[in-house]
Amino acid sequence: MYDTADLNCTMSKLMIWKLRDNWSASRGGREAWRQFHEQFLTYGGPPIPMVRRKIMGNLGGSLF
Repeated sequence: MYDTADLNCTMSKLMIWKLRDNWSASRGGREAWRQFHEQFLTYGGPPIPMVRRKIMGNLGGSLF
């Protein structure tokens, strides 16, 4: 059986991965992932595009 929530979870995961890659690219790559996740979690649970604007500022880039 197909659950429509699966799509939401998958899209959110992909957006977070993209944001993590963009953010950590200028901060040491994979070594900065822990710092990214700690900062990401400080925002709680707002929509990922809002977190992207806060974390990346004017360098937000695209979601995909």
